[in-house]
Amino acid sequence: MELSTTFKRTVLVGAVALTIAGSSALSSGTLALPSQAAAGPASTISSGPASGYLPKSKFTIRSTKQVDLNKEIVALPLHKGNFNGQTVWFIITDSSDFGLAHDLDVNYAPKLANMAIGCAACVQEVTLTVPPDNKFSDAIVNFQGIPDFSPTRVLTPSSTGFPPLAAQPGAVGDAKYSPFIRIQGSSVVYNAPIVAVGTGSFDVMHHTNTSDRVMSVDLTQGDEKVDMLFIRGFDSGQPIVYLSTEVSDPMAAVLERATFVPLLKNAPFLGGDDFLGSARERIFPFANGQ
Repeated sequence: MELSTTFKRTVLVGAVALTIAGSSALSSGTLALPSQAAAGPASTISSGPASGYLPKSKFTIRSTKQVDLNKEIVALPLHKGNFNGQTVWFIITDSSDFGLAHDLDVNYAPKLANMAIGCAACVQEVTLTVPPDNKFSDAIVNFQGIPDFSPTRVLTPSSTGFPPLAAQPGAVGDAKYSPFIRIQGSSVVYNAPIVAVGTGSFDVMHHTNTSDRVMSVDLTQGDEKVDMLFIRGFDSGQPIVYLSTEVSDPMAAVLERATFVPLLKNAPFLGGDDFLGSARERIFPFANGQ
């Protein structure tokens, strides 16, 4: 199955940050490169280390706190946001501006600058609120849209396993939600997916208020972080680990444990991945083996 991915890279160790978007899917990205492997036949390509903690020298998203290869979990900084008076928590994985990407220790993803071409709603305009108690702390991001994490993720295999008989995403973005945001008055686009809602009692078993990839949320002041399941993959023969947070196709969202965001099906542009007008990159998912 080939899905053209809407460039949403979540990279930890210098590779590519992905966002699956394809004929109808959009997802998100690469976190790290577990090892360097020469390109060649599949049987000769290393899958990278399978245990221990990934060295920070392998991170492409340098703000990443830890990559646990045993549990297949990545720990990322959490940022506080607001939606109509409700507290939300988000991560930042990419920026369309090189300097800001460097300052934030996230991926530089220049194609994000194309995200609003022909689809203004694909980039959510947000505003900032400065916390009154500490003007030197992070500003609070005010979102216009939000994911609904309450649905139950359903995957019913067919007699052959795939395609499934039933596939229902465990999280769905509303009509205004996009993980790609732009601060009012700025031209820079960030990949900032919301991964949890609320101020405590986060449900990491049934994920009624968290992304299906969230394994734990730590709100220790000054060191807020989230543990999320990563995915193993390959890029140019090199093993990588990446996140998938949002997808533009419901079945892909189920398979990727990601949030289904309907409006991203209009991201520029279907079937294209050039730098001039596209925000997409290709990704090739495999089901039932290689």
